[in-house]
Amino acid sequence: MQRFKLSDNTVVLPGQGFVFAGVRYGSNWYAEMNDAQKAEIGLTEIVMDPRPDDRFYFVSEDPANLGKWQALPKPLDGLRAMLKQGVQDYVRSNLAQTDWVITREAEGYKAAPSSIVEFRKALRDQGNALITEITALGDFDAVTAWRPHDWPEQA
Repeated sequence: MQRFKLSDNTVVLPGQGFVFAGVRYGSNWYAEMNDAQKAEIGLTEIVMDPRPDDRFYFVSEDPANLGKWQALPKPLDGLRAMLKQGVQDYVRSNLAQTDWVITREAEGYKAAPSSIVEFRKALRDQGNALITEITALGDFDAVTAWRPHDWPEQA
């Protein structure tokens, strides 16, 4: 949402009237004022800094510094749990695509192709290896830099 501030740091929004230095500006000020008129009363757009990643930080606007964010790092144990959950979800989702083949074999119909059995094992093994990596991440920077990698591809 586009926001502006006056020279006294009052925040105004397009479509919202305001009073400044005893002058009332109607709700159509954004469309009616030219750049020179905006500059005359110190009206400037608030440009927000890039928002910190909500996965890793508790984020809120900084009321003392318009356009800035306050970012408090989330606890490491919770971040590790989030990353592990992502790995588990990825494994579960990819296994689900071939569950029907394993069920068909378990019900005595047709043997599962070895390529599928091997892929499922490689998927589980890589998931377990990644979870071990995540568990060993020692600090906030390591946790935020970590990315899943080396997933097997189904033949």
